[in-house]
This record gives sequence, structure tokens and C-alpha cells, in this order.
Amino acid sequence: NVFNKYRFALGLPRCGFHDLRRALGTSLVTTGTSVTTVAQVLGHRNLESTKQYINLDVEHLLGVGLGLEGFMPKEEGDGDGI
Repeated sequence: NVFNKYRFALGLPRCGFHDLRRALGTSLVTTGTSVTTVAQVLGHRNLESTKQYINLDVEHLLGVGLGLEGFMPKEEGDGDGI
């Protein structure tokens, strides 16, 4: 109730306390904080609990992805006889 009172007073959208924890974990991961530190901040005893925040870092995941150039099938008549 205390959380909702202040959330409402600040004009924040309806959300649960767990949503704030998830936002904090996501923010820490996306700014490069180590997984061990994120686990400590969130009070996780097991790193498996913290891994859920790693896959949310879409921006950085896109940066390490490989392009598909060279893997795509060639069109008929492109000179390779395929």
C-alpha cells in the first residue's frame, strides 16, 4: 500500500514492486554491470535467478550478432549455376 501511495502521488503508471526490480536488473545489465553484481544488488543467491535479466539486453545482443550475408541461397540465374 505504501508503494502504491507514492507511485500514485508521483503520477507513475500502475505497476508492481517486482516490475521495479526487473527494471533495475535490466538497467544494470544494459549498462554493463557484471552479472555477479546484479545478483548481489537483487539479493539473488543463485546466478540462475539473475540470468533472466541478461537476455533482455537486446541492444547489446544485436551488436554481437552475425549477419546472414553469405548464408542466403543464391537466386536462379546469378551466374553460379545453382
